[in-house]
Amino acid sequence: MADEANAIKTDCEGALAEAMPALRAAEEALKAITKGDITNIKTVQVPPPAVEKVMSGVMILLRQKPEMKMDPATGKKKAEWWKLAQKTMNGATFLKDLLEYNKDAIDLDIINKLKPYCDGSDEQFTKEYMQGINTVAANMCAWVNAMYSYYHVNLIVKPKQEQLAIAMEKYNEVMGVLKEKQAALKAV
Repeated sequence: MADEANAIKTDCEGALAEAMPALRAAEEALKAITKGDITNIKTVQVPPPAVEKVMSGVMILLRQKPEMKMDPATGKKKAEWWKLAQKTMNGATFLKDLLEYNKDAIDLDIINKLKPYCDGSDEQFTKEYMQGINTVAANMCAWVNAMYSYYHVNLIVKPKQEQLAIAMEKYNEVMGVLKEKQAALKAV
């Protein structure tokens, strides 16, 4: 039983090791953003499309709902994220909310909305690409991508962690019985 628990634990640690560097890098990227940086980005009236896309990714993770506006070019309704992003960035706890974000609560609905951004098909949705446009947006882009990756790693790790908890519970029960038997033998 101890071997089984250790094997599951090693497997979990290996899977998490995949995601942790990206998560740590994203956290460091967020920590590099200052209130002044936020003030600069939120005062832009018409951001570059790539910056608006990054902020829409942030808003999706924060479970914000965009305003739907008619696009005169297509005649179809289009999600308007920028004004929502500006309003959200005005909040006193915006950066803190990102740093303390509950990544374990990311669900399939959020992932499906982020997929067109983060699945690798959009070469512009990377920190490296965004660095040439806006460093704050680049850091937030890294965070969005890290949250997307974490979700996928967690799909593998979470069931293994549950298996580990069960295996450890069984191990502890067996060890408890063993200690009782050893104590009884000692008394003889």
